[in-house]
Amino acid sequence: MSKDTFDYSLAGKRIKLIWSGDKYTKLEKGDMGTIQYSFDNAGVRCIAIHWDNNKSNLSLIAEIDEYEIID
Repeated sequence: MSKDTFDYSLAGKRIKLIWSGDKYTKLEKGDMGTIQYSFDNAGVRCIAIHWDNNKSNLSLIAEIDEYEIID
């Protein structure tokens, strides 16, 4: 994956999980984190997040997972 595929325009913004399609995640509704960057993975937009509670290193899938970006 080339550096060009990474988008840092949302880096540093806060994000709150509403729902995740990952049935194995330990994250819960309302968990908060800080966006690191987003990237394209085989045509799917993913958002890399540093979660506050360190329960997970899960990236969210923009078209599947539900979340709120907080300004």
